[in-house]
Amino acid sequence: MQIIGLKHYDDIQVPISREEVAEIGRLVGEAAAALFPGCEVEIMGSYRRGAPSSHDVDCLITNTRFNDTIPKNCVADVIRKLANEKTLVDHPAWLMNSDKKAAQYKGELFYHDDEQQFDYDDPADERENLEEINKAKANQSYMGVARVASMSGLCRLVDIKWYPYKQRAFAQLYFTGNAYFNRSMRLYSKIIGHSLSDRGLIKTQRKYIGGKYQVLAKKTSLPATTEADMFRLMGLEYRAPNERNTYDVVATAVLGTPKGEAKIA
Repeated sequence: MQIIGLKHYDDIQVPISREEVAEIGRLVGEAAAALFPGCEVEIMGSYRRGAPSSHDVDCLITNTRFNDTIPKNCVADVIRKLANEKTLVDHPAWLMNSDKKAAQYKGELFYHDDEQQFDYDDPADERENLEEINKAKANQSYMGVARVASMSGLCRLVDIKWYPYKQRAFAQLYFTGNAYFNRSMRLYSKIIGHSLSDRGLIKTQRKYIGGKYQVLAKKTSLPATTEADMFRLMGLEYRAPNERNTYDVVATAVLGTPKGEAKIA
C-alpha cells in the first residue's frame, strides 16, 4: 500500500467529491449485487458523516442472506469483477509479483480475512482476548485503487469490507468514525464493563494478570440491529452520523431516563 500511495500520490492528494464517492459506491454495489443478490453497500467514513469531500472511499457490504457468516472468497469475487470492469485499477504490490501473477485472479489473494481485535488501533488500550468474537474472523476486507473515467478520472483509494449481517450495526458505528468518537465510545464501554468493537458489544469481566488486564469473557455479543440499539444498550444519547466528529459528544442519557435506556434523538 505504501508503494501504491507513492505511485498515485498526486491523485490521492486531491479530495474526492461526494458525487464521485457515491459513484464508486454505486459501482461496488452493482458488482456485489450481480454476484450475490441482496447485497447492500453503504458508504462509510467522512461521507456518511456528511463531509463535503473525502480522501478515500469506504464501502461496507452486508447481505440479509448471510446473517452469521459470509460466502468464502466473496470479496475476492467482487474485486475480480470490478478489476475486469476496469473500475479497480491497482492492487497491493505483492499481488503483482511475477510468481503470483498466474494466481492473482484465483480470489484468495485479493483480500485478507480481517484479524483486527478490540481496540486494535488505539495504542493506549490493552489488546483484549475475547474468544467468542475474535475467533470468528468472518469478515473480509480489501484495499486498492479505483478510477472512474466519467468522473474526475483520478485514482482513488477504496476500502471494501464485508461483514455478516448480524454485525452490521457494529460495523456501521465503527467505520463511520471519526477516530476520536470511536475511542470515546470504546472507553465508555470499558467503564461500564463492556467491550465494543466493529463486531459486537460484550459484557466483560477484566482481571489483572501478568502485568496487564486480561478480559475473561465467553458470552456472545449483545444483540443490536441498529446503531440506536447500541447507544441504548450502553445508556448513551444517540448521535447521528453527522454529530460524530469529536470525542466529547459521547454523553450519558439524560437524568430521569430508566437505567440502561438512552434517549434517542
